[in-house]
Amino acid sequence: MLLTAHSGSDATPNNSLEYIDKMIDYNIDCLELDVRRAQNGQLYLSQDPIYSLDLTSCLLNLDTVFKYIAKRSSRIRIKCNLKEKGLEAEVQWTAEKRELFDQVVFSGTVEPSHLFVWDRDKIFYNIENCLPNIYTVKELKRAHFDVDITFVGSTNCIL
Repeated sequence: MLLTAHSGSDATPNNSLEYIDKMIDYNIDCLELDVRRAQNGQLYLSQDPIYSLDLTSCLLNLDTVFKYIAKRSSRIRIKCNLKEKGLEAEVQWTAEKRELFDQVVFSGTVEPSHLFVWDRDKIFYNIENCLPNIYTVKELKRAHFDVDITFVGSTNCIL
């Protein structure tokens, strides 16, 4: 079992250094970072879309965060929740630059084709990847899990 802290855990601000520090200090197995691309092409931590470069002044740059985690010498796993398509390669490059790629796992809008490049334990799929309308369902039934199991089998991923 892997204990993953959702961004903003323990009443910390989402995608903040305070959140990262607290989760490292708590010795959590894995922390989640929400990753988006801004109009300047750089990757930032943000739950919401980045519609203006003005917003980037109050967001953490992904490279800065990876550098910070590396400086703390933490072995915590880092789940990069990709909020947009096409971020995989740049997240990988940024993590490798900071010698953290062995700690990184991916979730969110990860393309299944990456499963052939990375180890299967590098990608975590959320249930909404398989069932986009899952949050409108009031009660999960066996058929919901059958869809998930079929998806996992066809993509060889972890759910």
